[in-house]
Amino acid sequence: MLELRLLGKMALRRDGKELALPPSKKTRALLAYLAVTAKRHRRDDLCRLLWHIPDDPRGALRWSLSKLRPLLNDTDHERISADRQTVQLHADDIRIDFLALSHDDTSEEIQASARAVMDGKAVFLEGIEFPDLPEFQSWLNAQRQEARAKAMASPNQVPVPAGGAALAGDVGPGGHPAARPGIQRRLSAILSADVSDYSRLIGADELKSVSALRMLRKELWEPTFVEMGGRIIKASMDGIIVEFASANQAVAAGIAVQEKMGNIAPDDAFMPQIELRVGVNLGDVLIEGDDIFGDGVNIAARLKSSCSAGGLLISGNVFDQLDETQGRHFVSDGDLMLKNIARPVNVYHWAGGPPPFERPPAQVPPTLVDPGKPSIAVLPFANMSGIADEEYFADGMTDGIITALSCMPWVFVISRTSSFTYKNQPIDIRKVAEELGVRYLLEGTVSRSPDKVRVSCQLVDAETARYIWAQRFDRPPADIFELQDDVAGQVVAILEPKLRLIELERSQRKPLAELEAYDYYLKSLPYSYGARGTNIPEAIKHLEQSLACDPNFAPAAGLAAWLRTQDSAYFSAEGIAETRRLANVAVEYGGDDAFVLAISASVVGYFERSWPAALSLIDRAIKLNPNNLTVWTSSGWIRMYYGDSAAALEDFDKAERLSPLDPASYVVHSGRACALFQMEDFDGAAKWARIAAAENPRFTASWRILAASSVYLGDLEGARHAADQILKHAPFETLAFISDILPYHKRAMPELICNALRQIDYPA
Repeated sequence: MLELRLLGKMALRRDGKELALPPSKKTRALLAYLAVTAKRHRRDDLCRLLWHIPDDPRGALRWSLSKLRPLLNDTDHERISADRQTVQLHADDIRIDFLALSHDDTSEEIQASARAVMDGKAVFLEGIEFPDLPEFQSWLNAQRQEARAKAMASPNQVPVPAGGAALAGDVGPGGHPAARPGIQRRLSAILSADVSDYSRLIGADELKSVSALRMLRKELWEPTFVEMGGRIIKASMDGIIVEFASANQAVAAGIAVQEKMGNIAPDDAFMPQIELRVGVNLGDVLIEGDDIFGDGVNIAARLKSSCSAGGLLISGNVFDQLDETQGRHFVSDGDLMLKNIARPVNVYHWAGGPPPFERPPAQVPPTLVDPGKPSIAVLPFANMSGIADEEYFADGMTDGIITALSCMPWVFVISRTSSFTYKNQPIDIRKVAEELGVRYLLEGTVSRSPDKVRVSCQLVDAETARYIWAQRFDRPPADIFELQDDVAGQVVAILEPKLRLIELERSQRKPLAELEAYDYYLKSLPYSYGARGTNIPEAIKHLEQSLACDPNFAPAAGLAAWLRTQDSAYFSAEGIAETRRLANVAVEYGGDDAFVLAISASVVGYFERSWPAALSLIDRAIKLNPNNLTVWTSSGWIRMYYGDSAAALEDFDKAERLSPLDPASYVVHSGRACALFQMEDFDGAAKWARIAAAENPRFTASWRILAASSVYLGDLEGARHAADQILKHAPFETLAFISDILPYHKRAMPELICNALRQIDYPA
């Protein structure tokens, strides 16, 4: 009989006799990880978890396994099984104290371990820490929290009355039950707040920042929270955790603090610009003395970390408890994957604050590939009309100039979806150019009156941060297409003077019967792009208004067809027929527009399964405009569905290079996952599907590939979770629906997916 002790100092015993464990901490950590997770792991995953790449991780893993096999294997049991790709520990006949805590094990030894954990005298894997391996350290910390929770629930270890509540009458600050000896479990609203950009503040002026923060904490934050019923759990120079008896109290306190902070004017002599981020969650928490821990606290902290400066994020659990007055102040952001939280969390943001999420730092390689030709990004033009409702027109002008520049294959143009991540952001010319991998930036302003449109432009050489061209254009509203072409033509003439290109061909965008049609088209764009901004029904509403003004306006017809292919709500017989009609209108009246051809190719392939025709259209689109993100994204999906996964992966790479900061990158990442799945690289497919699902949990294609890949990797629990997400967002999906709707040219592919889903009892 083997016994493995993971609580306190790690030990391994056989028939009561202690065995000498290898001295290597990483070998011991590997044994613990394999024992607790109890599943087959890929060698590459274990290497990434415990070893740095320069350390020859595969060699280190082999060495560790060579030390563990003699300890664990015997003539009757080969407990460690390994092949060239995977490793698994079969621990069915190994008694593991950490796992026994969750069972009805009343043995004296297990109860003693539980008491030691509760008293803080023992922790999971005592003496083993790897702060330079964040993934393993995160797992280790989670097991330690779980050990405390299991110990509290273990037989004979209940330190408080049934239900985990304190005795009646024991009331502390804020109306909460007073803390009692031992650990309590209760439902609480947790507010977590911290100072945005704390390190930058301290680095800029340590003395002034520390003095200001100390004053704010003592005179504003803590008094406000206590007055509104909160109990201060932890407070530091840059953050605070507060417990409230109700969600309404916590939210009211969060709003009150943010509003007070908004009324404080920075003072160069004393008060720097200080902003808070606030997250609120309602959940089960564990209380020990003055300490508090558990998922209820962790989720509040992760919401805070995902929040923008000056903002307030709350979980769906909190929103559901708010009264009608409070609830009106919050807007849904759907499901959000939070760091180290296994399940997506439903999130709402405070409408009275800034935009809900900070733009994440650029996730691009340190050096982007040089495109080998003049490269430019057009930054969002500023709306100078003084009317907020005119913002869409300024965005549309920017989009039109990007489109006009993109028509020329000798210029490399960053997609609008990456350019627009800088909207309403302070701009550092060199930093933006480095993040996007371009040499030039075009910026400007737009103002519109009933009789005139004025556009002012400046072209910047990012290497020197010098303006190399600036000009102002005034045009009647009816000449806005000519204006966009003029701007683009002059920019190209400067970037590539040898070409002497002053004007662009204007055939791609024909004059409209009514300018109002273009207006409605522009209004659809904010709802058509981005993981969080996408609202297909709202976008289509504006596009239908555009087509009502001009039924032959190809960009509106094409965009409407494209959006309808992404939402299964339009997959009825009548819906598909209307999508085909729109695609035909787009091709007939905009057949020399690369964007129109690309989305028409997608419709032809997806709904008509006519792949040769789809490939012909997409190849023509590439020749017309090799700078268009939609063209390369569509090309990747079309080639993937046709069965040419290698070519699809190349196209997805090109799409990402054009838009390295794309808010809708989940479309590319999901396509890459599908291509890898088709190549039977299930590990790679699962990796990219997981990334895509985190970026947009509502895009069910990602969850579908993740579920199927997980089955083939042996992770049935992960597969079932992914399947649950599919059915949450598309409850009508069945195996029959999937088999019918997936347009793979190789019909074995839908069956490969469905065969996997059958193994987890997916609805037939």
